Amino acid sequence: VAPTTSSPTMAYDFFRLLEFEDFQRNMESLVFLSYTASGTVYPSKMYTLSGMINSLKDMALIGISYDDPRDGSQKFFKFYLGYEEKNLAYGQANLAAFLANAMVESIAKDTCDELNSDDMAGRFAVSNSCGQNGRSYQDEFCIIAEEAKMSCPVDVNMETTAVSNEGRGPPPFTCRPKTGDNDYAGFWDERSKTTEFSAYSNAMGRLD
Repeated sequence: VAPTTSSPTMAYDFFRLLEFEDFQRNMESLVFLSYTASGTVYPSKMYTLSGMINSLKDMALIGISYDDPRDGSQKFFKFYLGYEEKNLAYGQANLAAFLANAMVESIAKDTCDELNSDDMAGRFAVSNSCGQNGRSYQDEFCIIAEEAKMSCPVDVNMETTAVSNEGRGPPPFTCRPKTGDNDYAGFWDERSKTTEFSAYSNAMGRLD
């Protein structure tokens, strides 16, 4: 993915390639597939070929603008699909690389939410909802003044659960207020496939 001044005409030619039945059949049978915890394959419910094409048209033909944090100048970003006919193969390679990453990160598990992946000897702290790999999400904020509006204060009364991950462990992330001093989030054990609600911290020492 790279900034570009992609020509709408060439981008349209690129999208015409996506209309071939063989291409669509291969995409739906090889790319937009998800897997249950037991390994059963099913068509992704969240990611579809039509959804990809519509989003790609927005990003390749319209794009987005943003303020460069280095000098404050406005920049424009489009998904690179090859702005000259001889470069369409680069556009195809760019899309293939993007989809390969999406298949691993999102499509295979049919979710766009973060998954609990930071474990210690097979134990996944439920408090990883507050931050994984040594991070504390509630203490992170936008340092650029123009982006401050993208940050929001912590809602200590918030209750929310991430999108289901088709029964595979660890369970989806969840957040809620503590009900007492001994109310611990606990951990999910990979061996027993169960959650134990005892004191167990994440990498940042969070027990709640």
